[in-house]
Amino acid sequence: MKRKIRIFLLSCLALLGIYLSSCSEKTTSTGNLTISVVDSTDAIIPYIMVHVAVSYDDLENKNYYRSEYTNAAGDIRFTELPPREYWYKVDGYEDLGSILVYAGKDYFVTLYTNSPEPGK
Repeated sequence: MKRKIRIFLLSCLALLGIYLSSCSEKTTSTGNLTISVVDSTDAIIPYIMVHVAVSYDDLENKNYYRSEYTNAAGDIRFTELPPREYWYKVDGYEDLGSILVYAGKDYFVTLYTNSPEPGK
């Protein structure tokens, strides 16, 4: 009888351990950044190249961390970015921005393109 009670208690402890481990929140070490690109009239700009760099100097020297085109809605989503500050801009415009990205967070920014690069 004592043996059955021990087996029962051990089984309950094992099930409790499995349950508690499944309740723990999953942690992530990266964040996500969605950039919407619009012009000075708030019209979306689809299919334009967006560049992301890890510093202002890298952005200005075209040493980009990642570059991708916006979709038909003028949005681009950069996923799995390590936590840090990121600078962003698009081709053909002087306008830029920066944002701090933290792990486990989603960020949404709008880049207003008001200043064409000289000669464009």
